[in-house]
Amino acid sequence: MDVNTIDLIPTDKNSNTHKEILKMVNNIATKVSEAVYRIHFNPNQQEYEALTREYFVVLDEFENLLSKQSYIMGQHITLADIIMYASIIRLPLIYSTMFRVNLKPMDSNTYPKLWGLICNIHHIGNISQCIDPHAIKVNYYSAKTLNEKSGRTIPIGPMCDLFDEC
Repeated sequence: MDVNTIDLIPTDKNSNTHKEILKMVNNIATKVSEAVYRIHFNPNQQEYEALTREYFVVLDEFENLLSKQSYIMGQHITLADIIMYASIIRLPLIYSTMFRVNLKPMDSNTYPKLWGLICNIHHIGNISQCIDPHAIKVNYYSAKTLNEKSGRTIPIGPMCDLFDEC
C-alpha cells in the first residue's frame, strides 16, 4: 500500500462518506477505546462482568464485519481502521492484564480478521517503527491513577513479540 495515496477521510465534510467515517470513529471510541476504562474503573463485580462481555461482543461484531470486507468501512482504509488499530494493540499489552479485560485473547486464532487488520496497518509506511510495546507498558503502569489496583511493577510479558504473527 502506497502511503502517499491513502485518504483516511474525505476532505468534503458534507459528504456522506465523511459523516459515516466520523460516526464509525465515534462508535469505536465509545465501544472499544473508552469501554476498557469503564471496565477497569468499575468496582462492582456484576457490572465489570457485564461490561467485559459487552466489550467482547463488540469485538466479535467487528470480526464478523471484517469477514465480509477488508476494512471497517469497506474496501479502503479509513480513519476508523487507524483508531481501531491504536486501541487493539493495547489489548494484549495493557487491557488484558492491568485492566482485566481478558475474556478472550487478542490473537490470530481468536480474532483472525481483526488481527489481520491490525497487522496490515502495522506494516503501512513507518507505523511499525512508531510502536514500542515496552514503552506502552511503561506509560500505563507508571500512571498513578491507572495503577492503584495493580501496583507499580511493569510486567515482563507477554513473552512473545506482539507482532510476531504479522
